[in-house]
Amino acid sequence: MKSQKKTQAEKIEIVKNYLATEMSYRETAEKYQVSYNNVYSWVKKYRKHRPDGLFDGRAGENLTAFKQKKRSLKQRSLL
Repeated sequence: MKSQKKTQAEKIEIVKNYLATEMSYRETAEKYQVSYNNVYSWVKKYRKHRPDGLFDGRAGENLTAFKQKKRSLKQRSLL
């Protein structure tokens, strides 16, 4: 199942839907057209690190400390 890369906000939505319903990982994956492994991984990361666990830091490697802090605050407002 090939799909576009999901944003952090989309991942949070998927994880929250999984946690709020009695749907299985497979059912959630089918609903959002992502792989079972992605749903499983995102839920595991979310449970351990909350929304910050779903952040793909590769894109932010070269950000200044100020921009990293700003991005972090913006992401937390998605809760």
